[in-house]
Amino acid sequence: MFRNYNNVDIVVGLQYGDEGKGKVIDSLVKRKKYEVVYRGQGGNNAGHTIEFDGKKLVLHLLPSGVACEGTKNIIGNGVVINPVALIQEVTELAAQGIKKIKLYISERAKMVTYLDVFLDKAEELRLKNPIGTTQKGIGPSYRHARGRQSPLIGHILFPNFKTKMKEYETLLLAELRMYKDGYGISFPENEIATAREKWFIALEEMKKFDIRNTSFLLRNEIKKALRFLPKARKLLCLILILEIIQV
Repeated sequence: MFRNYNNVDIVVGLQYGDEGKGKVIDSLVKRKKYEVVYRGQGGNNAGHTIEFDGKKLVLHLLPSGVACEGTKNIIGNGVVINPVALIQEVTELAAQGIKKIKLYISERAKMVTYLDVFLDKAEELRLKNPIGTTQKGIGPSYRHARGRQSPLIGHILFPNFKTKMKEYETLLLAELRMYKDGYGISFPENEIATAREKWFIALEEMKKFDIRNTSFLLRNEIKKALRFLPKARKLLCLILILEIIQV
């Protein structure tokens, strides 16, 4: 199915993050002209810094090709997206003069909700030996996604999304109450309410992005034999295979 593999560069990480993959990709993008830069998984953890026209840009969710004019940047199925973090990142780039970004987001990318963030914090407080996560809600989001419970990015375009989201909020709030009942860990209600409001405002902004079937988009780009740079973390997950298995 795939041809012209010499036109595909893959950056693979064998650890769980903080390996410098973003810096490697940034270096490659500066040396070559890539028409597509693809990110296959991960979330807005520590992030990475790239340099463009003498400016340092800090990225967390966006692929490293955002500073290259004309480059298609794809966020794939396996990425977990916090809408608030993504909107903030795009806004910060615009303030630095990078306003025209070709960004495509998978309709099957996973959602990091405002409650996932609180669940992440609660779990860290529960542990005698904390994992040391960034407490951005990445772990809980992946856990719920693997359990086929969490909403997908494409769901925000459905007319019944808010109704389905209420059902999911009820589930997560029950999970959060378990930390209070079992371990005495709780958060102020006004703090949760404020986070919820910001999250839903960001969701409305998310609707302005190009949300689509990125598996189909990737296949077409490969068929055109474009030079393309995925950011993946598992050695055997090659492009479309990675995109398909992370449904």
